[in-house]
Amino acid sequence: MAELMHDIRDACNAQGLPIDTLIKESAPSQYEINLYHCDDALVAADQAMMLQRVIRGVAGRHGFIATFMAKPFGDIAGNGMHVHCSLVDSDGNNAFDDGTGQGTPLLRQAVAGCLDTMAESMLLFAPNLNSYRRFRRGTHAPLAPTWGYENRTVSVRVPADAPAATRIEHRVAGADANPYLVIAGILAGMLHGIENQLEAPEPLEGNAYDQVPPSLPRYWPDALARFEESEYIPASFGADFQLVRTYNQRGLPNDPGHDGTGWSLSTSITLHQLHDGNEVYYQVQYGDGSLFEYRFDEATGLYESTDGVDTFETLEDLNAQGNADVHFLVTRADQSVMAFD
Repeated sequence: MAELMHDIRDACNAQGLPIDTLIKESAPSQYEINLYHCDDALVAADQAMMLQRVIRGVAGRHGFIATFMAKPFGDIAGNGMHVHCSLVDSDGNNAFDDGTGQGTPLLRQAVAGCLDTMAESMLLFAPNLNSYRRFRRGTHAPLAPTWGYENRTVSVRVPADAPAATRIEHRVAGADANPYLVIAGILAGMLHGIENQLEAPEPLEGNAYDQVPPSLPRYWPDALARFEESEYIPASFGADFQLVRTYNQRGLPNDPGHDGTGWSLSTSITLHQLHDGNEVYYQVQYGDGSLFEYRFDEATGLYESTDGVDTFETLEDLNAQGNADVHFLVTRADQSVMAFD
């Protein structure tokens, strides 16, 4: 892979893309490439889009396929788009720097705004069906609006660095998200907190997954509903944007101008019944390769996923009841229903 990475670096240099760190990440063939700080949000988004294009192009020349799917494989880490952000005052100084690394009251207001608007903005950070498979306990993908200092289990982290570099790291968006909308969503949240002088809760120490229950939208329809019903979204982005984005997202499954191939590949779901000794368990496999396993928990009486987040409340064999079209009906813990033939 060294030759590929060197070629990506050379292509970025040729196009003036200011890349910084290039490191191996936790999943097989997963890598992280960072861009240097840019004081223009629009240019930063341009650079993020150009970087993806460079990576895809160079990977293709080496015989690889680069993917920015949020969750390419169900049993390994997903791909995030972590955005670092700070503000400067009229003199060009970091408005978050109080000289201690703890940050100014303005920092806490910005954090509070990001947390307060996070659920309503999830459609910007996680725009696709696959996006929501990334949000799993213990995977550094946040499940609730939380924050803390040098804590990678929260959704908004304040990294440990020199006081002059005090900033927030927004850790919610997947690599499949639109960088322009992600950055706009973060800035709008920060502005919301500052203008309304919101106060952030106490920063979390330790594992956030163990301290705060999941509350962010976990499924695409939930995120779409929160976005559509939000009063904050039209106030910050305009009513037209809210309307167009809502209809655009709703129209994806039934777009008459699309042959449906890409959609069916990303949404087809199969249920497998498997045996481990005398134990019967189930696997749900999505068309994009994501695979989730559920085993029966005698304590709860439910089929529960191995990550301890999703649960099957019921798994009924409707074929035994004379229904020839649907064999299994799965009712999830959130009351959403999936039917399998």
